[in-house]
Amino acid sequence: MAQIPKGLGYIKSVPFFLNIGSFVVLLIALGTLGTFLDKGSQDVLLKGGGKTNSFDYWGKKGRLDFGMFVIVVSWLIVILMVALFVTGLHEKVTIINWPLTVAINMVIWGVLLFIAVCVIADTARQYDEKKFGTDPWSFCDFLKKDWVGSDARCGHLVGAA
Repeated sequence: MAQIPKGLGYIKSVPFFLNIGSFVVLLIALGTLGTFLDKGSQDVLLKGGGKTNSFDYWGKKGRLDFGMFVIVVSWLIVILMVALFVTGLHEKVTIINWPLTVAINMVIWGVLLFIAVCVIADTARQYDEKKFGTDPWSFCDFLKKDWVGSDARCGHLVGAA
């Protein structure tokens, strides 16, 4: 395997630009999913007169939390790898085969991101379809109501996926 250059040599390489692209895409996913998780948490009035959280009522928040975990950790790994190769710290640790380590890491996180995207997309589909009992609307319909006052939309989940 070829060695990974350091400093300006790495900045001029294709892997650097791929990492910058990954950084931007993951940052967009982080922002859109974070917005949905933050603004989508609304009070839902129950028929018995009580209140509950919208994520407790419609469920599936754990799936979105898993997606957020995978996005954040892979985003941090991209930042760490770029910093490691730009500074040349990888040349000081010679016991590690860096190209193989990077390749294995990227495959693992690529698979985890694929799973997370599938889970987020399925959750968005279920939020758009799922209606409870006699409720006339799904979670996506609920968030669109003017009286709810939420800035979250299911399009945020599509953007994150």
